[in-house]
Amino acid sequence: MTSDLQAENLAEAVLRTFAFFDTFNYPLTPFEAWHFCAQKTDFSSVLAVLSEDFLAIRLAQKNGFYFLCGREELVEKRREFSGLAEKKMRRARRVACLWRFVPGLKGVAVCNNFYYRPDSDIDLFVITAKDSLWLTRFLATVIAQISGLRRYRQNISNQVCLSFFVSEEGTDLSPLLIPGGDPYFIFWFAFLDPIFDDGVFQNFWESNQEIRAALPNFQNFQAAPFRALASRRHFLLAKKFDDFFRQLQKKRMEKKTRQPDNEATGVVISDAVLKFHEQDRRREFRTRFENNLRKHL
Repeated sequence: MTSDLQAENLAEAVLRTFAFFDTFNYPLTPFEAWHFCAQKTDFSSVLAVLSEDFLAIRLAQKNGFYFLCGREELVEKRREFSGLAEKKMRRARRVACLWRFVPGLKGVAVCNNFYYRPDSDIDLFVITAKDSLWLTRFLATVIAQISGLRRYRQNISNQVCLSFFVSEEGTDLSPLLIPGGDPYFIFWFAFLDPIFDDGVFQNFWESNQEIRAALPNFQNFQAAPFRALASRRHFLLAKKFDDFFRQLQKKRMEKKTRQPDNEATGVVISDAVLKFHEQDRRREFRTRFENNLRKHL
């Protein structure tokens, strides 16, 4: 895949990284600039290029963070963001603890987690066992709802959003990339933060070679602290009832998410992927990134 994050030289590739994260008010450390750079290189080379003329006149630094010139306020925003992220992560882990007995649950990660606001919800990406997607989603949703932790109607702030479930058969996410370049989804992948892992995230990592190719310096996800507690007997029972819960939920989902242009909404409903982003803003984010980049090249 040819990424629209790639560049002919390292300095421009690093600038592209900063231009993207600037659209989300997110300054970067030198390590992060290397980690998310679309050009294969070593950390020392990124450190060196940050002081070269091309970037020295386009970037500034404060308290260990680099950012586009004139954006010094982002350092304070990053500090505020870190406090928000810590609180939201604790709430997400609370959900993961409640889900440990859910049959078919294989992995949970926090996502969409590099542009929090105080009123933001907490997006979770969930991986289920094969043939258990529908039952696992149903039970996870019920538990989150009963515990008062699920985003529902106008109850949004600090609530968990259960909008992205995949089974082990749907862990290759490359078919979900939008045509013409999808920088947001690439970084969405890179920022996944597993909080529950029954061993599935290693397979998830290996399944997404096309997305990983766009970020050649990126390293594997860190191991999550929680493991599933549902027994194998419960899992076999889940497989028997998955079809029932498919019929129970699918008709309601399709009615709720029906749009004239389903591709533009980012909604996917299948037996391997359930993705409910009715307002998919990835094209908007791509345009903002490209406009921001043009101003600084």
